[in-house]
Amino acid sequence: MKIQAVMFDLDDTLLWDDRSVKQAFEATCELASREAGVDAAALEEAVRREARALYETYDTFPFTQMIGINPFEGLWGELQGRRT
Repeated sequence: MKIQAVMFDLDDTLLWDDRSVKQAFEATCELASREAGVDAAALEEAVRREARALYETYDTFPFTQMIGINPFEGLWGELQGRRT
């Protein structure tokens, strides 16, 4: 049988989700600090706060909370539920 697909579970299996998010925030905020002169720590705090607020507006928020999705995954793309 020919292999038709390969699936990887990156979320806390191959990549540590919390650590990846932390490193991404730090790198991005440090770049913003160098390029735009903003305070890196203040920027990270503001982005985390706003991302959480945005994520809580999604229709899928209660379900994603139940299954343990990181709120900052709302930054990567819009989560959409399937309507039946």
